[in-house]
Amino acid sequence: MSTNKEDVKNALEEKLESAEFPVSSILELSSELPNGPATKFVTEDTTITAMELASYKDELDFPYDSAEELINHAMKIIEDDDYFDEDISSDST
Repeated sequence: MSTNKEDVKNALEEKLESAEFPVSSILELSSELPNGPATKFVTEDTTITAMELASYKDELDFPYDSAEELINHAMKIIEDDDYFDEDISSDST
């Protein structure tokens, strides 16, 4: 089953919508999440935890001035790490 990138992005947006930006470190970001490091970003097909995202701390480029900036960069990082399946189309003929 494929993980839909848009669903993951929406899950990140949902949890970060009330966060205050800018954030200048992974620790500051964690304190802005609804459940801190225990926060889960849930889609129909997958769950990504804040701790999993924190594992990319070396690739994250703090500070982030907005949720959108952080989400776009996080999506690029996890995509570059081959998190998403290559074949996400549902077209079968």
